[in-house]
Amino acid sequence: MLGTRSRARLILTLLRRQPERSERERATEAEWTMIAPPQEYPCASCPILANKRMTKNINYYVEGRIFEWVMGLGMFFGGLQLLFWPNSMNNSSFLFLSSIWPTHITLSALLSLGWIRCCALMLNGQKIFGMKFGPRTRAVCSVLSAIMWIQFTVALLELSVAQGFPSPGIPFWAMFTLGEVYTAYTTVKNG
Repeated sequence: MLGTRSRARLILTLLRRQPERSERERATEAEWTMIAPPQEYPCASCPILANKRMTKNINYYVEGRIFEWVMGLGMFFGGLQLLFWPNSMNNSSFLFLSSIWPTHITLSALLSLGWIRCCALMLNGQKIFGMKFGPRTRAVCSVLSAIMWIQFTVALLELSVAQGFPSPGIPFWAMFTLGEVYTAYTTVKNG
C-alpha cells in the first residue's frame, strides 16, 4: 500500500511520461475527478470512519450484535430516566406495571441489566480464569430481559382492555421479547 506522498510522486511521474493530451481529454478527466474522486476507503471523507483500525474495532464489537447493543443501552438509559424521574413510570402507559412491582425494582433491573449486558458485549470472546463469561452473561441477560419485556407487554395488554382498544406498543414489546429469546438461543448455540 502506497502512502499519500508516494502515490502523489508516482502520479506526477506517470503524468510527465504521458504524451500531451488534448484540452477536451483534460477537461473530461477533471470533471470525472470532481464527480467521483478515487478513495482508498469508502468513508474516507469521515475522519473517524476513515481510520481502518477504529472501524475494525467498532465492527468487532457491534457487527452481529446490534440488537443486543440497542437493547442494552436502551435499558441502561431507561434506568437512568427512572433514576432522575421516578414518576415517569407511574404516569405512563406502564401504570399497570407499577402494580406488579415498585418503580425502584424496575429502575434497578434496567440499570443493572443494561450495564451488565454492555460489559458482557465488550468482554465477548475474552477468557477470564479460563472461562468465556461473555456469551453466558449475554444469554442470561437476554432471558432476564425477555422476562421484563413480556411484563411490559402484559401491562400494555391490561391498559388496552381497560381503554377498549389496543395499544400500538404491544407488537413492539412482543417482538422485543421474541428477539431476546432468539438472542439467548443463538448466543448459547454459538457459545
